[in-house]
Amino acid sequence: MGHIPGRSEYGFLSPAVRLMSRIKYPHKFALIGFLFALPLGLTIFFLVKEINKSINFAQKEIQGLEYLIPVKELEANMQIHRGTAYALKKQPAFQKKLEAIEAKIDENIHAIDLVDRRFAEEFFTSQQWSDIKNKWHTLISNMPFIPDQEVFDQHTELIERFLT
Repeated sequence: MGHIPGRSEYGFLSPAVRLMSRIKYPHKFALIGFLFALPLGLTIFFLVKEINKSINFAQKEIQGLEYLIPVKELEANMQIHRGTAYALKKQPAFQKKLEAIEAKIDENIHAIDLVDRRFAEEFFTSQQWSDIKNKWHTLISNMPFIPDQEVFDQHTELIERFLT
């Protein structure tokens, strides 16, 4: 292949070849080092950005677990309360057990109140939690005056609120 007049033998690399031929060796090494470091730096930047996103996501999952643990305990205690309250209508001997479960539920409510104060802004749960507490207190205060099936149904409705 012969030399074409008006064309450099390096083709589209001609500007780079001219630049490299004009600068001294220390500058050549600095330029080559910079050209290798640039994509490496960008790769590290995006890697760190992804790692930080993963860390933030994991922290939110941990916070969610901190919230869910007392909620699940409350849900389980409300299920026990539902069965015990239903049984109480048939056998008054369950009264002490019902009172003990209500004390556990009060502890669960207090624990959730503390967690809700910490994470309410992130999870937007305060209004929903307040509604659940109000329904619980209404149920407890009205329980002696409503029929058995209604007590059971109101408990079930309240428990289902935890699942949504």
